[in-house]
Amino acid sequence: MKWQGKLNEHPSQRGAVKAEIESFDSDPSNLFVSTSVGIVTERESSFSITPVILLFCVALFNTIEEVFYMQGIRFKVAVEGTIFAALAIVLSLVPTNIGPSITVSLGTIPLTLFALRRGTKAAIFSGFLWGILHFLIGNAYILSFVQGFIEYFIAFAFIGFAGLFSNKLQSAIKNGKQKDLYLIVCLSAFTGTFARFFWHFWAGYVYWGSYAPEGMGAFLYSFLTNGASGLMTAIVASIVLVLLIKSSKRLFVP
Repeated sequence: MKWQGKLNEHPSQRGAVKAEIESFDSDPSNLFVSTSVGIVTERESSFSITPVILLFCVALFNTIEEVFYMQGIRFKVAVEGTIFAALAIVLSLVPTNIGPSITVSLGTIPLTLFALRRGTKAAIFSGFLWGILHFLIGNAYILSFVQGFIEYFIAFAFIGFAGLFSNKLQSAIKNGKQKDLYLIVCLSAFTGTFARFFWHFWAGYVYWGSYAPEGMGAFLYSFLTNGASGLMTAIVASIVLVLLIKSSKRLFVP
């Protein structure tokens, strides 16, 4: 069938790929690369898959704990991070295209909120899970192993650096510094978003440059598309998070 997908979370060149892709069945093994077009096929997905995703991620946690760096994070925090990652992937299904090549990544909102609640290490774990979930629902677009690893493991994990402002936010909440809260939330959203989109920009330059319009270099193409998407995502996330902390500071307190 003709590809008409919503590239809501495809990081590097939303709207630029025009290809004929296969329609996969429900077998989870059919999530990966369609070599004839160089991208992963997007299967039919719905909000009903969320409980399955959540249960899978909770079960997956113990394995990830042994392989990666989670020994310093309590199980309760990790489960909370899994829930926020599941919420992020659900929001990723909401169409947010602005023109042919720019999207707003709504999943950034819950991930930044979690980062401000729990800090950098926990948020990196949650962002890493968010990247994994793209594979589970068939919403990953891959040209090569390295490109896929960069855009879905490294990039999504890097949104966790929004948690660098967690201690400052908790202190501002405790001391009742209302104006500082808004600034900290915005700095956190911009830091996490641009930490993530830096990797999408790099991957876009190296791997997706051939999709640039005629006469436009790969560097400029990736910078404009990912820069615009990152900027719009950071602005929207900042606005929503400011409204949330204004209405309920308890959401940001662990």
